[in-house]
Amino acid sequence: LISILQQRNKLFDGTLDVLAWQSKTRSNQNYYELSFRKNPPRFSKVRLYGYRMGEPSVKIWKFGKWKKLTPKKITKTKNSVMLDFGEESRTVKIHITFPGKVTGDPIELYEIELLK
Repeated sequence: LISILQQRNKLFDGTLDVLAWQSKTRSNQNYYELSFRKNPPRFSKVRLYGYRMGEPSVKIWKFGKWKKLTPKKITKTKNSVMLDFGEESRTVKIHITFPGKVTGDPIELYEIELLK
């Protein structure tokens, strides 16, 4: 099994066949949080690669509070979800929540792309 520290280090290595993050079975709260202390990214789209993700929601940290971003368009394939917000955002933290309780196979996350 991959430890949590190893999973976090593997998330952005560009290899799609390496498990980066896996949800806990029977958990109601399945999320992944990113923090950018230096050079906060600008993005208008978030693309997630993985399996059994459903329709994830994205929040960004703005002025000391979480702000939920509402996608204008959602594009799903067998192993990816792209959320297009239609406007550029910039933040130091991103919180991605995966909906629902995991009762069967866990959610698997392989890669996150922040796109303009």
